Amino acid sequence: MFGRKSDWLQTFALFFIIFIFAFSVVTGKVNAQGKEVLKIGAIGSLSGSGSAWGIATKNSLQIAIDEVNDRGGLKVDGKTYELKQVIYDDTYTGQGGTTAAQRLIFEDKVKFILGPIGSPAALGAGLVANREKVIVLCNGFSPRILGKDKPYTFRVTLSTNEFAPAIVKWMAEKFPTMRKVAVICTTDEVGQAVAPLNIKYYKEGGFEVVADERYERGTKDMVPIINRMLVKNPDIIELDGHAPGDVALVVKQARQLGYKKLMIQTGGPGLEQVLEVARDLAEDFLSYNIFDPQDPNVQHFVKAYDKKFGGFINPYGPLMYNAAKLLFHCIEKEKTLDTDKIKAAIEKSDGYMTMMGPIKWTGEEVYGIRHQILTPFYISQIKGGKILTYSKIVP
Repeated sequence: MFGRKSDWLQTFALFFIIFIFAFSVVTGKVNAQGKEVLKIGAIGSLSGSGSAWGIATKNSLQIAIDEVNDRGGLKVDGKTYELKQVIYDDTYTGQGGTTAAQRLIFEDKVKFILGPIGSPAALGAGLVANREKVIVLCNGFSPRILGKDKPYTFRVTLSTNEFAPAIVKWMAEKFPTMRKVAVICTTDEVGQAVAPLNIKYYKEGGFEVVADERYERGTKDMVPIINRMLVKNPDIIELDGHAPGDVALVVKQARQLGYKKLMIQTGGPGLEQVLEVARDLAEDFLSYNIFDPQDPNVQHFVKAYDKKFGGFINPYGPLMYNAAKLLFHCIEKEKTLDTDKIKAAIEKSDGYMTMMGPIKWTGEEVYGIRHQILTPFYISQIKGGKILTYSKIVP
């Protein structure tokens, strides 16, 4: 086949080079500039009622990744890595979170995961990640997301335990004549873990809880449940930690049934979807919020987001951006990808300055581990077809 030994050697060398190039392309370990590629995992609800949160995670993580890549890459122990996001849809379910984490860890070999947002998916992903010593920077209101048995999980947003007491105190001062509260929440992990906490804090704040209703996630006709609440003549309807799509549906149908009093979501914000679905019926709706887009300190993020993606910025986006920035900072500071060392660095990152203020970690008394972030937050209101910052609260 080959006339001379030199021909054979040249052909072998050519095949070897082609093989190495093909292997690199398939595995994604080396980019066109010769840099190694570090995959950063992400999990989010890219479909279904929680899609606003999943898209926020995906887009905001990408902005943080772009910033690193634009400055030449992530420098770790003499190597420079180009960052690449790999994200899977958790469909806003526990099984979806589990499957997404398994794919990221066993197929994509990631060591760091941003998301999910939502208790069922966060619990599912956390079990897999902690078993494999993979760091998870996530959100979900269930107290079970954090614990001594989950040392690699950090909650990078506030949960009900952190913001609900402060909101109830604010409401008692702001609306002193409104005392009857009707609570509506899901039957799943959120309803089981979060609704009782909200009810507890309302009662401690001097409110009377006149209704505690639950529904199966994905229910499209809330009218029978809402009617049962309206019979109790509540001054306030509390929407707990619903997914944005479900909140929008409850607001719309409650207003259509003639409810004119206060509606508030003390939970995961999704104001843009409430406004989109309920439109004029969303007027005066209040919600826990995390992000004030008019704050001068966040304008660099707002402009980058608008340039790359456009549209409304879900409030969870900036927090996932902050979490990614903290992660990349700790990796470069420690000059390692070892998750035990990075975990320790995150635990000691109090005072790290984000665009929304310095980081503080708490939670040991409540969860048994100091992996709960603590930050100021906002109450926002839909007014005249716009989302406005109504008040700032420091827990």
